[in-house]
Amino acid sequence: MSTARRSDFRTAIAAIAAMVPGFTLPFILTWAFSPRESDQVLLAFSIVTSLTAIVGSAIELNTVSELGRSLRDTKMPPRSSVNGYRRRVRSYGFYAVGIISVLLTVFYSWGSVPSWQFLLLCGSMTVVPLIGIFSATESGILIAVGDSAYSIGLQVLRTAIPAIVILVWREVPLLVLPFAFIIGELSRYLFLVRRRSTILRRYDAVQSGELLTKGMIWQSLSAATSQGAPVIDRVFLSNAPIGSVSTYELADKLYYAALQFLNYGFLVRRVGRWSRLPQLSRVDAKKLLRKDLFFLGITAAVLSAIGASALLCAMLLPLPDLWRTSASWAIVLLLSLPASIIIMSASRLLIIARRQRLLLWFSLLTLVTNLTLNAIFFTLLGPFGIILATICTRFVSLIAYGVVLWRIAPTISEI
Repeated sequence: MSTARRSDFRTAIAAIAAMVPGFTLPFILTWAFSPRESDQVLLAFSIVTSLTAIVGSAIELNTVSELGRSLRDTKMPPRSSVNGYRRRVRSYGFYAVGIISVLLTVFYSWGSVPSWQFLLLCGSMTVVPLIGIFSATESGILIAVGDSAYSIGLQVLRTAIPAIVILVWREVPLLVLPFAFIIGELSRYLFLVRRRSTILRRYDAVQSGELLTKGMIWQSLSAATSQGAPVIDRVFLSNAPIGSVSTYELADKLYYAALQFLNYGFLVRRVGRWSRLPQLSRVDAKKLLRKDLFFLGITAAVLSAIGASALLCAMLLPLPDLWRTSASWAIVLLLSLPASIIIMSASRLLIIARRQRLLLWFSLLTLVTNLTLNAIFFTLLGPFGIILATICTRFVSLIAYGVVLWRIAPTISEI
């Protein structure tokens, strides 16, 4: 097995390990707590998830991009430069987490008087993404130097520790549970710091350009805008027959699990490699991108076929009608898996090219396209029209990203 394939195998195993606890946690929560209590915990946890997607991912990807372009074999920016970058990142992260967490808490409480218990849950759970600001910087450094498997694998601590606490302490008080999430994220951060300290001993300091942070605001705005597309889907489905929202959620979870596996298992490692594209010649950069994008597209197509086949076999079993419909919707969604992974790849390349401002325009295009197609297809086809609109929106985004990437990719090595 080649070195590249061994690296893919390691990151794929790490991705599976990281995803399993998070996938099972909602089931464990609904088993251990009353519906009202599990709803409160899941809503509070969804704030953490949103903040991770909006703020944490922006910090991690920016760190990979900026540090990667400064690495030279065994050379890296001086400690003073890295520490200055950390301070700017933390300042941005604290403000972003504080503002967004308040907005999300108000949004989830809209239309009802929030209980003091829910407000305490949301407030205490906000500590998790605050620690995540530190974790994201350390994780980005590891990915940039090629240690993505370790960084990805440690994500298991985020949800494994809360899951274990619930399973071991069956009567755990609801307000104690946030501390399990905090311990999980804090443990991840400490392991990341230890690993980073060990690896960076191999590097000597060298004078290099400044590590920039100004692009992160555009990444976060883009991620926040992108959160609107599934919200629009749910608004339409709330006017559909009973069970439509649940059917959509199950189908989306199956699709999202496949996409996250591709992201963690295969894309993240390549993003670390792409961060050094500015050091390559135009010819070498294009060759590397063609090879990696082709591999990602083929892998996504194979995974899509395997997933669809597994769901078709599952539909032969005596499943509840809702599950059967969800499986059929998930099969349709999986058709867009290759397009989705290429879109994710293109967005990462824009970050590396320091063209983050374009990400917001792409997110707005996706939002408007999704809203328009939802209105058309929902009117014509009912709930299934939302699934069809989602697929069409992804292919529109793929074309838009493809046009821009075709023009920008060859010049990344010159930026």
